[in-house]
Amino acid sequence: MKNLSLYYFIVVAEEMSFTKAANRLFISQQALSEQIKKLEHQFNAVFFERGSQLKLTYQGERMLIYSHKVLDAEQDLVNNLKDHSTSLDRYRLSVGITSVRGTVVIPKIVSSYQSLYPNVIVSIVPGSQKALYSQLHQRKIDLYMGMLDNINSGDSTIELYEDELFFIISRELLEKHEPGFSNKFIEDHKHGVKIAEVCQFPIALPPMYSMLRIIMERLLSENSVTPNIVMETTNHDIIFDLCQMGKCCGFISREVLYKKLIHKSLPPNVCFFRTSDMLELSYFGIVYDKKNLHDYMSQFFVCCKKASDELIHEIDHYLAHL
Repeated sequence: MKNLSLYYFIVVAEEMSFTKAANRLFISQQALSEQIKKLEHQFNAVFFERGSQLKLTYQGERMLIYSHKVLDAEQDLVNNLKDHSTSLDRYRLSVGITSVRGTVVIPKIVSSYQSLYPNVIVSIVPGSQKALYSQLHQRKIDLYMGMLDNINSGDSTIELYEDELFFIISRELLEKHEPGFSNKFIEDHKHGVKIAEVCQFPIALPPMYSMLRIIMERLLSENSVTPNIVMETTNHDIIFDLCQMGKCCGFISREVLYKKLIHKSLPPNVCFFRTSDMLELSYFGIVYDKKNLHDYMSQFFVCCKKASDELIHEIDHYLAHL
């Protein structure tokens, strides 16, 4: 994308928070802030009132309108131009991805897909489920990959695999509960943990609006347990880092856990356990518009299914033999 700074500006304007926008864009808050300052300097304007709550200025409101026009025009140009230097038409497949699950599986998918369709550019668009879902219906992206909760029943979906969560906690946090407690806890829960058993510890949970949190709240209510919540986030890397520091415990996807394990970035002080009572988890999959379906998209779905099946089999086999 040639106008990356405009896209960054739009995301900040949508989130009205540099922190949330940076998380959505998978860049640091400092880098994002510098991009916006450069953009303001370029146009000799101020786009945001930076008080206790971010707010668009009049110049910012005008910039938002024209930023959308510029990026829409750029996308239209890309979609309609052909590469006349080859005998093949060039296409762009825009894939909206919400979470770290997608970043684990997408390299395997793209690797397989590119051997079949070398003329298709796979463009990864990060964002929240709500934002990407809106972009899909506005035909700004071709498909959405992420969790399939809160999806309209009329949408076209492809389920790739059922989610599975692992509970992680540091030995330091277990020992704070009671000296010598960590070994007993590990032994007692080698076959899995229930959410009601771990909410006595400082814990990070998903936000209240998420389907996962709704499932967790029902289980907690059934057991008359009030969790000791210290943070709410859907970002599994943040949860992992805080757990590693001994600040809290939490739940992360098996894909993230697997990535940490194979990259040798899981510290020896972090323990992980399967969850044994969250049996109604959502599916990771694809949402697309049947009216906008092309042959090269259909083949992408085939690659997604094959790659995700292979990856989940590989992950489950790896975790079962630890």
